[in-house]
Amino acid sequence: MTPPGAADQGFWGALDALLAELPIVVDRPRGTSHPLFPDTVYPRDYGYLDGTRSNDGAAVDVFIGGRADRTVDGYVATVDPVKRDVELKLLVGCDDHDIAVVADLLRGMGMCPLITPRPPSA
Repeated sequence: MTPPGAADQGFWGALDALLAELPIVVDRPRGTSHPLFPDTVYPRDYGYLDGTRSNDGAAVDVFIGGRADRTVDGYVATVDPVKRDVELKLLVGCDDHDIAVVADLLRGMGMCPLITPRPPSA
């Protein structure tokens, strides 16, 4: 039987390994507009983890917060009712304020975000 928390450590450890091995490509820097919705401005750097693949066939999306360390601090599961799309987006270098700002952005884009912060023990 797996000890409590061991499965979470494996999940978070696997994300940490991907982040350590692969570069983040920022294709929408903080302060830039969404390419299809010019009124939507990214409040944090947004990009993807190069060399990965998400369920939509594109790379895994990443929001980068203001902290200097590049740890996976959680993820956002989004449901986009318009696109009928469900995705996971990593939160890297994010404090609580960064995470709240990202959630507000996604809600403003019509998505339904569910934030899962990294447990302190992971």
